[in-house]
This record gives sequence, structure tokens and C-alpha cells, in this order.
Amino acid sequence: MSSNPGRRTRSDGRATRDLILRVARRELTESGPVAFNLDRVIEASGVSRSSIYHHFGNRAGVITAAETLEMLSGYQQANQLTRDVIERASSGEEFIDFVRAVMSDGGGESGHRSRARRIATLAAAEQIPALRDVMCEAQVEGMEFYVETLERGIERGLMDPVVPVRGVAHLIQSVLLGRALVDLVDDADVEREWIEAVVVAVRGLLRPQPAE
Repeated sequence: MSSNPGRRTRSDGRATRDLILRVARRELTESGPVAFNLDRVIEASGVSRSSIYHHFGNRAGVITAAETLEMLSGYQQANQLTRDVIERASSGEEFIDFVRAVMSDGGGESGHRSRARRIATLAAAEQIPALRDVMCEAQVEGMEFYVETLERGIERGLMDPVVPVRGVAHLIQSVLLGRALVDLVDDADVEREWIEAVVVAVRGLLRPQPAE
């Protein structure tokens, strides 16, 4: 059986990338972005400085990578929370209440800062090929998980959507990030009206079933 050097090289490169990301994320958690020490990442990972620069460009790129991983972790946790709600809910309206609560909790100054930081991280990560791959993989996996969650809601009789759930899943995810445009207005009344509009739209698309 002949080996495939190209495939082995890509596999080795991904393993190195993932190792750097794990160590960099730990360094970011322990030290924060200001005191982030690239030498500690090099020492702990056993990866050469040139290899780190190859994957992420420079120290700022490594920090962006670690912040991206933190962001994706939060995305996964939110997805799991949604799945848990769908599994426990006794009616489709309980899921709509959850959507409203998520929207409401994301308001205020802290929510604005979080979204602004997320957008900045996404923009920076787009300039790093290794991170684009990570984000693409995470987005595909996360969206599939979210679609399966909504499909589970259909199976449980919680909802009867008027359009394919994949489209609804992408709409909900894009709305959450697009909320940054509402943040620019910085008006609590506008934010409340936006939340109500989103809830009405999601309810109309999913047609949640009331409690029996």
C-alpha cells in the first residue's frame, strides 16, 4: 500500500495547529490578552516559533486564535443549552419563551461589548487561513447540531415549521450576530421592539404547539 505524503503533511499540520490553539487558549485564560506570553506557548507546546508564525502570523494572531476558540466554545455551550431546552420542553411555546429570554439577556452594555468583541475577533480571524478553517469547521458542525435540535423539536411535536428547519436555524444564528446593527442605535425602546419582532418571526416560522 502506497502512502500519501500530501495527506500526511496536511494531517500533521492540523495536529500542530490544534496543539497551538489548545496551549494558546490556556495561556489566554491564565494571563489575559495584555500579559499573554508567546514564549510560554512555545515552551508548553514544544512547537517552534517559526511554525507558530507559519500558522498564525505573529503574537497578535495567536491571541486572536485563542479568543476565537473561546468564542466557539461559548457557541457550543449555547447550542447545548438549546438542545436541553428542546428535550425538556412540554410545548413549543416554552422554546419561544427561551428564545425571548436569550434575546433579553443579550441586551445592555455588556451584551453590546460582547457582540462588538465577537465581530472584531471574526474580522481578525478571517485574515488567518488556519483560523478560517477552524471557524468553518465549527460553523458547519454547530449548525448541523442546531438543525438536529430543531428536528428533535418536530419529532416531539413541539413545532410544525412552515419552511425547512435548516433555513430557520441559519436565520436565528444570523439574527444573533446581526443584532450589532441594533446596538449602534443604543436605544432601549428600539432594542425591545427588535426582540419582539424576532420572537414574532420565529414563532411564525416554527409554528410552536401550545401545551395540551
